[in-house]
This record gives sequence, C-alpha cells and structure tokens, in this order.
Amino acid sequence: MRKTSFTNRFGYAPDMLDACAQAYVLYDPAETMDAMHAVLFERSNVTRFPMRFIGDAIQSDLLAMGILVPMLTQAKNGRLDKTSFAALYRTRRTHRPYLCRLMAALDKQGREKLARIVAQNVTSRMKAPRFRRLDEIQTKTRSSIEG
Repeated sequence: MRKTSFTNRFGYAPDMLDACAQAYVLYDPAETMDAMHAVLFERSNVTRFPMRFIGDAIQSDLLAMGILVPMLTQAKNGRLDKTSFAALYRTRRTHRPYLCRLMAALDKQGREKLARIVAQNVTSRMKAPRFRRLDEIQTKTRSSIEG
C-alpha cells in the first residue's frame, strides 16, 4: 500500500469533499474501522449519521428497510438533516436484523433488564416469536429469583 497515490482523483476522500456543497457519512460507531474512518470526515460541509447496531452492511440494511432511496432523494434535494434522518431511521424498530443485533449487544453487556424491556416492546408491536421466548424466559427467571 506504500505505492498507493493519494494525489489523483481517487485520493484522500476527506480532502475530495472540499468542492461538495454537502456530504453525508453513515457509519456504525461500534464498528471500529467505520468509526475511525468517519472521524476523518470533519468538515463544515459534512454531516455524520451514527447508526448504532446497524453493523457493517449499512447499504443492505437501508435497502431492506426501504429507506435508502428516500434518504438519497432527500440528500439530492438538500433536505436531509438530522431530523429527517431520524424520522427515516425509526424504521429500524421493525427491522429484525437490527433488533437481533441490539439484543445481542444488550446480552453481551449483561443488561438483562433492558433486554427484557426491548423484548416486551418488540412483542407488543410485532409478531416475533424469538423475542416472545426471550421475554418469557427472562420473566420466568426473574420470578424464580424473586420467589
């Protein structure tokens, strides 16, 4: 990689944004390489959108959630901002891969009470047998500990 040129049109990406009116960086801060890369884009014309628990296949998840095209349309029309992004990104609340990654992270962190709350919320809004089982297991465990 020492022979890689950063002076041509495929050079250092943050410097290539100087001519842009507005640029957007979507990344998962829990993905180390994504987070390190996103930090490099510190410019006045760059808006960064952290997407915790989305993983490393952001484009695929945005397509699956059906928000990639609306997001690009808003960006093209100069209307994509933190508020409009947040409204679009709320779709993750029904996106099973996101919910599974969230539950896995809560489990890894040992946050059982919060995991139970998430499982209850998911089962109240969606048909999600896996989350219902988690909720039931956690409720039974809690009852046996308290009883």
